[in-house]
Amino acid sequence: MSRVQSLFRQVATQTTISIPITPTTHPPPPSPSPRVSALKLLDFPSAVTSTSSRRTSLPLNSAPFQVFSCSAITNNTLLKKDFQVRTTDIRRNIHHWMKKCSCGFTPSRCQCQSREVTTSATNVHGVVSVNSSSELPLLSSRGTSCETLTAHTNVIHARSVVTSPKVAEIGRGRMDDGKLLSKEEREEFMSMFPQLIRDLTEIPEYRDMDDTNRWLARVMHYNVPHGKRNRGLATALAYRYLAKELTDENVKLSYVLGWCVEILQAYFLVADDIMDESQTRRGRPCWYKVDDLGDNAFNDAILLESNLYMLLKKYFRNKDYYADLVDVMHDVNHKTIYGQSLDTRTGMEKKLETYTMDRYAAIVKYKTCFYSFYLPVRLGMAMVGMNDPDVLQQVRTVTLEMGHFFQVQDDYLDCFGDPAVTGKIGTDIQDSKCSWLFVVASQKCTPEQKKYLWENYGQNDPEKIARVKKLYIELEMPQTFSLYEEQTYNLICTHIRQMSEKLPKQLFYDMVNKIYKRSV
Repeated sequence: MSRVQSLFRQVATQTTISIPITPTTHPPPPSPSPRVSALKLLDFPSAVTSTSSRRTSLPLNSAPFQVFSCSAITNNTLLKKDFQVRTTDIRRNIHHWMKKCSCGFTPSRCQCQSREVTTSATNVHGVVSVNSSSELPLLSSRGTSCETLTAHTNVIHARSVVTSPKVAEIGRGRMDDGKLLSKEEREEFMSMFPQLIRDLTEIPEYRDMDDTNRWLARVMHYNVPHGKRNRGLATALAYRYLAKELTDENVKLSYVLGWCVEILQAYFLVADDIMDESQTRRGRPCWYKVDDLGDNAFNDAILLESNLYMLLKKYFRNKDYYADLVDVMHDVNHKTIYGQSLDTRTGMEKKLETYTMDRYAAIVKYKTCFYSFYLPVRLGMAMVGMNDPDVLQQVRTVTLEMGHFFQVQDDYLDCFGDPAVTGKIGTDIQDSKCSWLFVVASQKCTPEQKKYLWENYGQNDPEKIARVKKLYIELEMPQTFSLYEEQTYNLICTHIRQMSEKLPKQLFYDMVNKIYKRSV
Protein backbone atom coordinates (compact mmCIF):
# COMPACT_ATOMS: atom_id res chain seq x y z
CA MET A 1 0.00 0.00 0.00
CA SER A 2 1.40 3.39 -0.94
CA ARG A 3 2.03 6.04 1.66
CA VAL A 4 -0.65 8.34 0.27
CA GLN A 5 -3.23 5.51 0.23
CA SER A 6 -2.35 4.73 3.83
CA LEU A 7 -2.88 8.36 4.80
CA PHE A 8 -6.28 8.49 3.17
CA ARG A 9 -7.30 5.24 4.90
CA GLN A 10 -6.32 6.74 8.24
CA VAL A 11 -8.33 9.86 7.43
CA ALA A 12 -11.40 7.73 6.88
CA THR A 13 -11.03 5.65 10.03
CA GLN A 14 -9.72 7.88 12.82
CA THR A 15 -9.93 11.41 14.06
CA THR A 16 -6.24 12.11 14.45
CA ILE A 17 -3.39 10.90 12.27
CA SER A 18 0.34 11.04 12.68
CA ILE A 19 2.68 12.05 9.89
CA PRO A 20 6.33 11.12 10.38
CA ILE A 21 8.60 13.94 9.36
CA THR A 22 12.07 13.14 8.14
CA PRO A 23 14.52 15.20 10.20
CA THR A 24 16.71 17.55 8.26
CA THR A 25 20.46 17.31 8.41
CA HIS A 26 20.81 20.91 9.51
CA PRO A 27 21.58 21.58 13.17
CA PRO A 28 18.70 23.13 15.11
CA PRO A 29 18.79 26.93 15.10
CA PRO A 30 19.59 28.84 18.27
CA SER A 31 16.70 29.80 20.49
CA PRO A 32 15.06 32.94 19.14
CA SER A 33 15.51 36.01 21.25
CA PRO A 34 12.63 38.39 21.91
CA ARG A 35 14.52 40.95 19.84
CA VAL A 36 14.61 38.72 16.78
CA SER A 37 11.12 37.25 16.85
CA ALA A 38 8.64 39.57 15.19
CA LEU A 39 5.88 37.00 15.54
CA LYS A 40 4.21 36.27 18.84
CA LEU A 41 2.29 33.04 19.29
CA LEU A 42 -0.91 33.82 21.16
CA ASP A 43 -3.24 30.86 20.71
CA PHE A 44 -1.02 27.78 20.50
CA PRO A 45 -0.13 25.77 23.64
CA SER A 46 3.40 25.64 24.93
CA ALA A 47 3.75 22.17 23.44
CA VAL A 48 4.12 23.77 20.05
CA THR A 49 7.60 25.03 20.78
CA SER A 50 8.65 22.23 23.07
CA THR A 51 11.59 20.13 21.93
CA SER A 52 11.22 17.40 24.54
CA SER A 53 8.10 15.74 23.15
CA ARG A 54 8.30 13.51 20.11
CA ARG A 55 4.75 14.36 19.03
CA THR A 56 2.94 17.65 19.17
CA SER A 57 -0.81 18.04 18.91
CA LEU A 58 -1.81 21.24 17.16
CA PRO A 59 -5.39 22.39 17.81
CA LEU A 60 -7.35 24.03 15.05
CA ASN A 61 -7.53 27.77 15.25
CA SER A 62 -11.08 28.95 14.75
CA ALA A 63 -9.90 31.52 12.23
CA PRO A 64 -9.47 30.60 8.55
CA PHE A 65 -6.14 29.13 7.54
CA GLN A 66 -4.09 32.11 6.38
CA VAL A 67 -1.05 34.25 6.76
CA PHE A 68 1.88 32.65 8.66
CA SER A 69 3.04 29.05 8.75
CA CYS A 70 3.86 27.57 12.11
CA SER A 71 7.54 27.31 11.17
CA ALA A 72 7.72 31.09 10.82
CA ILE A 73 6.58 31.33 14.43
CA THR A 74 8.44 28.48 16.09
CA ASN A 75 11.73 29.05 14.29
CA ASN A 76 11.70 25.62 12.62
CA THR A 77 11.56 23.57 15.84
CA LEU A 78 8.46 21.75 14.59
CA LEU A 79 10.40 20.40 11.65
CA LYS A 80 12.72 18.40 13.90
CA LYS A 81 10.03 16.01 15.12
CA ASP A 82 6.84 14.17 14.28
CA PHE A 83 3.55 15.87 14.87
CA GLN A 84 -0.19 15.32 14.64
CA VAL A 85 -2.83 17.23 12.77
CA ARG A 86 -6.57 16.81 12.69
CA THR A 87 -8.18 15.00 9.82
CA THR A 88 -9.93 18.16 8.65
CA ASP A 89 -6.52 19.75 8.22
CA ILE A 90 -5.24 16.78 6.24
CA ARG A 91 -8.26 16.66 3.94
CA ARG A 92 -7.64 20.30 3.27
CA ASN A 93 -3.88 20.15 2.78
CA ILE A 94 -3.00 16.62 1.63
CA HIS A 95 -2.71 17.78 -1.97
CA HIS A 96 0.03 20.23 -0.92
CA TRP A 97 1.96 17.30 0.56
CA MET A 98 1.48 15.31 -2.63
CA LYS A 99 2.41 18.07 -5.09
CA LYS A 100 4.62 20.55 -3.32
CA CYS A 101 8.03 19.58 -4.63
CA SER A 102 8.97 21.44 -7.80
CA CYS A 103 10.57 18.31 -9.28
CA GLY A 104 7.12 16.84 -9.90
CA PHE A 105 7.44 13.84 -7.59
CA THR A 106 5.52 13.19 -4.41
CA PRO A 107 7.73 13.60 -1.33
CA SER A 108 8.32 9.87 -0.90
CA ARG A 109 9.83 9.69 -4.40
CA CYS A 110 11.50 13.10 -4.52
CA GLN A 111 15.09 13.05 -5.74
CA CYS A 112 15.80 16.76 -5.93
CA GLN A 113 16.25 17.47 -2.20
CA SER A 114 14.90 20.92 -2.87
CA ARG A 115 15.60 23.44 -0.14
CA GLU A 116 14.05 26.56 -1.58
CA VAL A 117 11.50 28.68 0.23
CA THR A 118 8.08 28.66 -1.40
CA THR A 119 7.03 32.28 -1.64
CA SER A 120 4.00 32.03 -3.88
CA ALA A 121 1.47 32.12 -1.07
CA THR A 122 -0.76 34.75 0.40
CA ASN A 123 0.71 33.97 3.82
CA VAL A 124 3.72 36.21 4.32
CA HIS A 125 3.55 38.00 1.00
CA GLY A 126 -0.18 38.72 1.24
CA VAL A 127 -0.39 39.21 4.94
CA VAL A 128 -3.90 40.62 5.06
CA SER A 129 -6.11 38.05 3.37
CA VAL A 130 -7.66 37.03 6.68
CA ASN A 131 -11.24 36.57 5.55
CA SER A 132 -10.70 34.16 2.69
CA SER A 133 -11.22 30.46 3.28
CA SER A 134 -9.78 29.31 -0.03
CA GLU A 135 -6.85 26.94 0.03
CA LEU A 136 -3.46 28.55 -0.36
CA PRO A 137 0.04 27.29 -1.03
CA LEU A 138 1.79 27.19 2.32
CA LEU A 139 5.16 28.64 3.22
CA SER A 140 7.95 26.13 3.54
CA SER A 141 11.00 26.91 5.60
CA ARG A 142 14.58 27.36 4.48
CA GLY A 143 16.69 24.29 4.85
CA THR A 144 13.88 21.73 4.79
CA SER A 145 13.38 18.88 2.38
CA CYS A 146 10.05 18.49 0.63
CA GLU A 147 9.16 15.62 3.02
CA THR A 148 8.67 18.14 5.80
CA LEU A 149 6.20 20.39 4.04
CA THR A 150 3.17 18.81 5.71
CA ALA A 151 4.32 20.48 8.92
CA HIS A 152 2.87 23.71 7.59
CA THR A 153 -0.82 22.94 8.05
CA ASN A 154 -1.50 25.17 11.03
CA VAL A 155 -1.43 28.88 10.37
CA ILE A 156 -2.47 31.68 12.66
CA HIS A 157 -4.82 34.54 11.96
CA ALA A 158 -3.26 37.87 11.03
CA ARG A 159 -4.87 39.54 14.02
CA SER A 160 -2.85 37.23 16.28
CA VAL A 161 0.41 38.62 14.95
CA VAL A 162 2.25 41.17 17.07
CA THR A 163 5.35 43.02 15.97
CA SER A 164 8.23 43.47 18.34
CA PRO A 165 9.57 46.99 18.94
CA LYS A 166 12.80 48.23 17.43
CA VAL A 167 12.87 45.38 14.94
CA ALA A 168 15.01 47.51 12.64
CA GLU A 169 17.96 47.06 14.99
CA ILE A 170 18.23 43.35 14.15
CA GLY A 171 21.47 42.62 12.40
CA ARG A 172 22.78 46.15 12.71
CA GLY A 173 26.52 46.22 12.88
CA ARG A 174 28.90 47.00 10.08
CA MET A 175 27.24 50.01 8.47
CA ASP A 176 25.05 51.94 10.88
CA ASP A 177 24.66 54.74 8.33
CA GLY A 178 22.90 52.36 5.96
CA LYS A 179 25.67 52.50 3.36
CA LEU A 180 27.20 49.54 1.58
CA LEU A 181 30.98 49.91 1.87
CA SER A 182 32.75 52.81 3.53
CA LYS A 183 32.99 56.27 2.00
CA GLU A 184 36.54 55.58 0.80
CA GLU A 185 35.54 52.24 -0.70
CA ARG A 186 32.60 53.81 -2.51
CA GLU A 187 34.91 56.48 -3.93
CA GLU A 188 37.27 53.76 -5.16
CA PHE A 189 34.32 52.00 -6.75
CA MET A 190 33.21 55.18 -8.53
CA SER A 191 36.74 55.91 -9.73
CA MET A 192 36.68 52.68 -11.77
CA PHE A 193 33.84 53.80 -14.03
CA PRO A 194 35.78 56.22 -16.31
CA GLN A 195 38.42 53.56 -16.83
CA LEU A 196 35.79 51.03 -17.90
CA ILE A 197 34.38 53.46 -20.45
CA ARG A 198 37.88 53.93 -21.87
CA ASP A 199 38.30 50.16 -21.98
CA LEU A 200 35.16 49.83 -24.09
CA THR A 201 35.62 52.84 -26.37
CA GLU A 202 39.32 52.40 -27.14
CA ILE A 203 39.32 48.81 -28.37
CA PRO A 204 41.80 48.72 -31.31
CA GLU A 205 39.52 46.47 -33.33
CA TYR A 206 36.84 49.19 -33.35
CA ARG A 207 38.97 52.24 -34.18
CA ASP A 208 36.94 52.79 -37.35
CA MET A 209 33.77 53.07 -35.23
CA ASP A 210 34.51 56.41 -33.57
CA ASP A 211 30.93 57.64 -33.83
CA THR A 212 29.58 54.50 -32.18
CA ASN A 213 32.25 54.62 -29.50
CA ARG A 214 31.31 58.19 -28.65
CA TRP A 215 27.65 57.21 -28.60
CA LEU A 216 28.38 54.26 -26.31
CA ALA A 217 30.18 56.58 -23.90
CA ARG A 218 27.17 58.89 -23.86
CA VAL A 219 24.74 56.00 -23.31
CA MET A 220 26.80 54.70 -20.41
CA HIS A 221 27.31 58.10 -18.78
CA TYR A 222 23.58 58.83 -18.88
CA ASN A 223 22.21 55.45 -17.81
CA VAL A 224 24.70 53.62 -15.60
CA PRO A 225 26.22 55.61 -12.70
CA HIS A 226 23.34 57.81 -11.49
CA GLY A 227 21.31 55.38 -9.39
CA LYS A 228 21.90 54.14 -5.86
CA ARG A 229 24.37 51.55 -7.21
CA ASN A 230 23.28 49.08 -4.53
CA ARG A 231 23.76 46.06 -6.77
CA GLY A 232 27.28 46.99 -7.76
CA LEU A 233 28.29 47.90 -4.22
CA ALA A 234 26.75 44.67 -2.92
CA THR A 235 28.93 42.72 -5.36
CA ALA A 236 32.08 44.35 -4.01
CA LEU A 237 30.80 43.94 -0.46
CA ALA A 238 30.14 40.23 -1.02
CA TYR A 239 33.72 39.68 -2.15
CA ARG A 240 35.10 41.56 0.88
CA TYR A 241 33.08 39.40 3.25
CA LEU A 242 33.73 36.10 1.48
CA ALA A 243 37.44 36.41 0.69
CA LYS A 244 39.86 34.95 3.21
CA GLU A 245 42.56 37.41 2.14
CA LEU A 246 41.95 40.68 0.34
CA THR A 247 44.35 41.66 -2.42
CA ASP A 248 44.42 44.97 -4.28
CA GLU A 249 43.96 43.18 -7.58
CA ASN A 250 40.91 41.22 -6.47
CA VAL A 251 39.32 44.23 -4.79
CA LYS A 252 39.67 46.06 -8.11
CA LEU A 253 38.18 43.07 -9.93
CA SER A 254 35.24 43.04 -7.53
CA TYR A 255 34.60 46.67 -8.51
CA VAL A 256 34.67 45.68 -12.19
CA LEU A 257 32.13 42.94 -11.48
CA GLY A 258 30.01 45.43 -9.58
CA TRP A 259 29.95 47.77 -12.55
CA CYS A 260 29.03 44.86 -14.82
CA VAL A 261 25.96 44.32 -12.62
CA GLU A 262 25.17 48.04 -12.82
CA ILE A 263 25.45 47.92 -16.62
CA LEU A 264 23.11 44.93 -16.64
CA GLN A 265 20.69 46.94 -14.50
CA ALA A 266 20.88 49.90 -16.90
CA TYR A 267 20.16 47.60 -19.84
CA PHE A 268 17.02 46.32 -18.12
CA LEU A 269 15.84 49.80 -17.13
CA VAL A 270 16.27 51.37 -20.56
CA ALA A 271 14.14 48.62 -22.11
CA ASP A 272 11.64 48.61 -19.24
CA ASP A 273 11.04 52.36 -19.48
CA ILE A 274 10.24 52.06 -23.18
CA MET A 275 7.74 49.24 -22.61
CA ASP A 276 6.11 51.01 -19.65
CA GLU A 277 6.17 54.40 -21.37
CA SER A 278 7.68 55.85 -18.21
CA GLN A 279 8.52 59.54 -18.10
CA THR A 280 11.37 59.86 -15.62
CA ARG A 281 14.10 57.67 -14.21
CA ARG A 282 16.38 58.73 -11.36
CA GLY A 283 15.01 62.26 -11.50
CA ARG A 284 15.71 62.77 -15.22
CA PRO A 285 13.87 62.00 -18.46
CA CYS A 286 14.02 58.34 -19.41
CA TRP A 287 16.66 57.63 -22.03
CA TYR A 288 14.15 56.98 -24.80
CA LYS A 289 12.74 60.49 -24.17
CA VAL A 290 16.14 62.11 -24.79
CA ASP A 291 16.54 63.60 -28.28
CA ASP A 292 13.30 61.86 -29.30
CA LEU A 293 15.06 58.50 -29.44
CA GLY A 294 11.85 56.58 -28.93
CA ASP A 295 12.01 52.87 -29.75
CA ASN A 296 15.51 53.32 -31.19
CA ALA A 297 16.70 53.31 -27.58
CA PHE A 298 16.14 49.54 -27.58
CA ASN A 299 19.38 49.20 -29.53
CA ASP A 300 21.16 51.17 -26.82
CA ALA A 301 19.86 48.70 -24.24
CA ILE A 302 21.35 45.87 -26.29
CA LEU A 303 24.56 47.89 -26.66
CA LEU A 304 24.87 48.04 -22.88
CA GLU A 305 24.30 44.32 -22.45
CA SER A 306 26.82 43.28 -25.08
CA ASN A 307 29.53 45.49 -23.61
CA LEU A 308 29.29 44.07 -20.11
CA TYR A 309 30.48 40.77 -21.60
CA MET A 310 33.36 42.62 -23.24
CA LEU A 311 34.40 43.81 -19.79
CA LEU A 312 34.15 40.31 -18.36
CA LYS A 313 36.36 39.04 -21.16
CA LYS A 314 38.96 41.78 -20.74
CA TYR A 315 39.37 41.46 -16.98
CA PHE A 316 38.58 37.81 -16.23
CA ARG A 317 39.41 35.71 -19.30
CA ASN A 318 42.54 34.32 -17.63
CA LYS A 319 40.85 33.56 -14.31
CA ASP A 320 39.86 29.99 -13.52
CA TYR A 321 36.38 31.20 -12.53
CA TYR A 322 35.75 33.12 -15.78
CA ALA A 323 33.41 30.46 -17.19
CA ASP A 324 31.43 30.50 -13.95
CA LEU A 325 31.02 34.28 -14.12
CA VAL A 326 29.79 34.20 -17.70
CA ASP A 327 27.44 31.30 -16.98
CA VAL A 328 25.93 33.03 -13.94
CA MET A 329 25.51 36.30 -15.83
CA HIS A 330 23.82 34.58 -18.78
CA ASP A 331 21.56 32.57 -16.48
CA VAL A 332 20.39 35.58 -14.48
CA ASN A 333 19.94 37.62 -17.66
CA HIS A 334 17.79 34.83 -19.10
CA LYS A 335 15.65 34.58 -15.97
CA THR A 336 15.14 38.34 -15.84
CA ILE A 337 14.01 38.46 -19.46
CA TYR A 338 11.47 35.72 -18.69
CA GLY A 339 10.17 37.75 -15.76
CA GLN A 340 9.95 40.88 -17.89
CA SER A 341 8.04 38.95 -20.53
CA LEU A 342 5.49 37.69 -18.00
CA ASP A 343 5.13 41.16 -16.48
CA THR A 344 4.65 42.84 -19.87
CA ARG A 345 2.13 40.31 -21.17
CA THR A 346 0.18 40.38 -17.93
CA GLY A 347 -0.19 44.16 -18.16
CA MET A 348 -1.13 44.05 -21.85
CA GLU A 349 -3.78 41.36 -21.47
CA LYS A 350 -5.40 43.08 -18.47
CA LYS A 351 -7.10 39.89 -17.30
CA LEU A 352 -7.48 41.07 -13.73
CA GLU A 353 -8.83 37.72 -12.56
CA THR A 354 -5.36 36.27 -13.21
CA TYR A 355 -3.70 38.81 -10.90
CA THR A 356 -3.11 36.38 -8.05
CA MET A 357 -0.34 36.17 -5.48
CA ASP A 358 1.05 33.19 -7.40
CA ARG A 359 1.31 35.26 -10.58
CA TYR A 360 2.79 38.19 -8.68
CA ALA A 361 5.40 36.02 -6.96
CA ALA A 362 6.48 34.51 -10.29
CA ILE A 363 6.89 37.93 -11.91
CA VAL A 364 8.87 39.29 -8.98
CA LYS A 365 11.09 36.24 -8.61
CA TYR A 366 12.27 36.32 -12.19
CA LYS A 367 12.08 40.01 -13.04
CA THR A 368 13.65 41.42 -9.87
CA CYS A 369 14.97 38.95 -7.32
CA PHE A 370 17.68 37.13 -9.23
CA TYR A 371 19.58 40.08 -10.67
CA SER A 372 19.02 42.46 -7.76
CA PHE A 373 20.04 40.31 -4.79
CA TYR A 374 21.14 36.82 -5.82
CA LEU A 375 23.52 37.90 -8.58
CA PRO A 376 25.80 40.20 -6.52
CA VAL A 377 26.38 37.53 -3.86
CA ARG A 378 26.72 34.73 -6.40
CA LEU A 379 29.42 36.65 -8.30
CA GLY A 380 31.35 37.22 -5.09
CA MET A 381 31.11 33.51 -4.34
CA ALA A 382 32.44 32.70 -7.81
CA MET A 383 35.47 34.91 -7.22
CA VAL A 384 36.44 33.02 -4.05
CA GLY A 385 35.57 29.56 -5.41
CA MET A 386 32.66 28.92 -3.04
CA ASN A 387 30.47 26.37 -4.80
CA ASP A 388 29.01 24.12 -2.09
CA PRO A 389 25.47 23.24 -3.35
CA ASP A 390 23.88 23.53 0.10
CA VAL A 391 25.47 26.92 0.70
CA LEU A 392 24.46 28.13 -2.76
CA GLN A 393 20.89 27.05 -2.07
CA GLN A 394 20.79 28.94 1.22
CA VAL A 395 22.08 32.07 -0.51
CA ARG A 396 19.49 31.68 -3.25
CA THR A 397 16.68 31.27 -0.72
CA VAL A 398 17.52 34.29 1.42
CA THR A 399 18.35 36.60 -1.48
CA LEU A 400 15.10 35.73 -3.25
CA GLU A 401 13.25 36.59 -0.06
CA MET A 402 15.02 39.95 -0.03
CA GLY A 403 14.12 40.49 -3.67
CA HIS A 404 10.43 39.86 -3.04
CA PHE A 405 10.57 42.22 -0.06
CA PHE A 406 12.27 44.85 -2.22
CA GLN A 407 9.70 44.61 -5.02
CA VAL A 408 6.76 44.93 -2.63
CA GLN A 409 8.38 48.13 -1.35
CA ASP A 410 8.84 49.28 -4.95
CA ASP A 411 5.17 48.67 -5.70
CA TYR A 412 4.16 50.67 -2.64
CA LEU A 413 6.48 53.56 -3.52
CA ASP A 414 5.18 53.58 -7.09
CA CYS A 415 1.78 54.58 -5.70
CA PHE A 416 2.53 56.37 -2.43
CA GLY A 417 6.14 57.50 -2.83
CA ASP A 418 7.20 61.09 -3.41
CA PRO A 419 8.43 61.47 -7.03
CA ALA A 420 10.86 64.15 -5.83
CA VAL A 421 12.46 61.48 -3.65
CA THR A 422 12.03 58.33 -5.75
CA GLY A 423 13.09 60.09 -8.95
CA LYS A 424 10.25 58.63 -11.02
CA ILE A 425 6.53 59.05 -11.52
CA GLY A 426 4.61 55.87 -10.76
CA THR A 427 2.70 54.23 -13.60
CA ASP A 428 1.63 50.86 -12.17
CA ILE A 429 -2.06 51.77 -11.94
CA GLN A 430 -2.50 53.07 -15.48
CA ASP A 431 -0.23 50.32 -16.85
CA SER A 432 -2.45 47.68 -15.22
CA LYS A 433 0.52 46.13 -13.44
CA CYS A 434 0.10 43.00 -11.37
CA SER A 435 1.33 44.81 -8.27
CA TRP A 436 1.31 43.83 -4.61
CA LEU A 437 -1.07 46.67 -3.81
CA PHE A 438 -3.63 45.52 -6.37
CA VAL A 439 -3.42 41.83 -5.45
CA VAL A 440 -3.78 42.40 -1.72
CA ALA A 441 -6.41 45.12 -2.13
CA SER A 442 -8.47 42.72 -4.26
CA GLN A 443 -8.37 40.25 -1.37
CA LYS A 444 -9.53 42.86 1.12
CA CYS A 445 -12.31 44.33 -1.01
CA THR A 446 -16.01 43.77 -0.61
CA PRO A 447 -17.69 42.64 -3.86
CA GLU A 448 -18.78 46.23 -4.50
CA GLN A 449 -15.31 47.62 -3.84
CA LYS A 450 -13.74 44.97 -6.04
CA LYS A 451 -16.02 45.87 -8.94
CA TYR A 452 -15.15 49.54 -8.45
CA LEU A 453 -11.42 48.74 -8.35
CA TRP A 454 -11.53 46.65 -11.51
CA GLU A 455 -13.54 49.29 -13.39
CA ASN A 456 -10.92 51.97 -12.71
CA TYR A 457 -7.67 49.97 -12.75
CA GLY A 458 -5.51 50.00 -15.87
CA GLN A 459 -6.99 53.23 -17.25
CA ASN A 460 -4.72 56.10 -18.29
CA ASP A 461 -7.17 58.62 -16.87
CA PRO A 462 -6.06 60.88 -13.98
CA GLU A 463 -9.51 60.73 -12.40
CA LYS A 464 -9.61 56.93 -12.44
CA ILE A 465 -6.04 56.72 -11.14
CA ALA A 466 -7.07 58.97 -8.25
CA ARG A 467 -10.05 56.72 -7.55
CA VAL A 468 -7.82 53.68 -7.25
CA LYS A 469 -5.44 55.48 -4.89
CA LYS A 470 -8.36 56.68 -2.78
CA LEU A 471 -9.70 53.13 -2.53
CA TYR A 472 -6.26 51.89 -1.49
CA ILE A 473 -6.32 54.40 1.36
CA GLU A 474 -9.86 53.38 2.35
CA LEU A 475 -8.67 49.77 2.47
CA GLU A 476 -5.81 50.88 4.74
CA MET A 477 -3.15 49.65 2.37
CA PRO A 478 -0.44 51.91 3.89
CA GLN A 479 -1.06 50.30 7.29
CA THR A 480 -1.10 46.85 5.70
CA PHE A 481 2.20 47.55 3.98
CA SER A 482 3.74 48.75 7.24
CA LEU A 483 2.71 45.49 8.92
CA TYR A 484 4.06 43.47 6.00
CA GLU A 485 7.38 45.32 6.07
CA GLU A 486 7.90 44.71 9.79
CA GLN A 487 6.96 41.02 9.68
CA THR A 488 8.89 40.18 6.55
CA TYR A 489 12.04 42.01 7.61
CA ASN A 490 12.04 40.07 10.85
CA LEU A 491 11.43 36.77 9.08
CA ILE A 492 14.35 37.39 6.71
CA CYS A 493 16.59 38.22 9.67
CA THR A 494 15.53 34.97 11.33
CA HIS A 495 16.44 33.03 8.19
CA ILE A 496 19.81 34.79 8.06
CA ARG A 497 20.50 33.68 11.63
CA GLN A 498 19.89 30.09 10.54
CA MET A 499 22.31 30.16 7.61
CA SER A 500 25.43 28.04 7.46
CA GLU A 501 28.43 29.15 9.48
CA LYS A 502 30.37 29.01 6.21
CA LEU A 503 28.61 32.22 5.19
CA PRO A 504 29.27 35.70 6.60
CA LYS A 505 25.83 36.49 7.98
CA GLN A 506 26.63 40.17 8.41
CA LEU A 507 26.77 40.47 4.61
CA PHE A 508 23.10 39.56 4.40
CA TYR A 509 22.18 41.76 7.37
CA ASP A 510 23.88 44.66 5.61
CA MET A 511 21.92 43.98 2.44
CA VAL A 512 18.50 43.72 4.09
CA ASN A 513 19.17 46.68 6.39
CA LYS A 514 20.00 48.75 3.32
CA ILE A 515 16.47 48.36 1.96
CA TYR A 516 14.48 48.22 5.20
CA LYS A 517 12.19 51.27 5.63
CA ARG A 518 13.54 52.77 2.41
CA SER A 519 11.80 55.73 0.78
CA VAL A 520 13.57 55.61 -2.57
